[in-house]
Amino acid sequence: MIIMKLEAIQTLPKKRNNPRKSSKLESFKKQASILELSQNFLNFNFGYFIDNDTGQSFFHWQQNETLAPFMEKLKNFSQKTKRELKQDKTLEIYHNFPPHNKTDFNLPKSLPENGIDWARLRITGKSRIIGFFITEGTTEQKNIFYLVYLDENHLFWKSKLKHT
Repeated sequence: MIIMKLEAIQTLPKKRNNPRKSSKLESFKKQASILELSQNFLNFNFGYFIDNDTGQSFFHWQQNETLAPFMEKLKNFSQKTKRELKQDKTLEIYHNFPPHNKTDFNLPKSLPENGIDWARLRITGKSRIIGFFITEGTTEQKNIFYLVYLDENHLFWKSKLKHT
């Protein structure tokens, strides 16, 4: 009986090839693949950016020729996961805002003291960008780096110089 069913299936008329449908299906597969891969990549949000505290402005970084390397780094960071950036020591997650004796920056009044992880990304030499990640939410939400400060001189979390 099973053999008869297989034979019946083999004798069914073949469906015509529909290039438009095939192209659309292939496009949906690619979109799904991009979404699946990109949900783990680092994303950036500039909605909390402050350039009137100890941090610098984009214009300042442009004058000091740091803006172009910063943009190149953003492009590269966007193609990596948080884990990859932590492993290569580009990303440091501090969790809390630094104590007053360790920083020249102020906690923005618009941000809570808890529920976010403060972090920095290394740009060049002493240049860093400072921001935070939210600690609750979806994977995509947790992979958004909210940029708050440009830190040209590594003053967000001061530490003793190494190898000097």
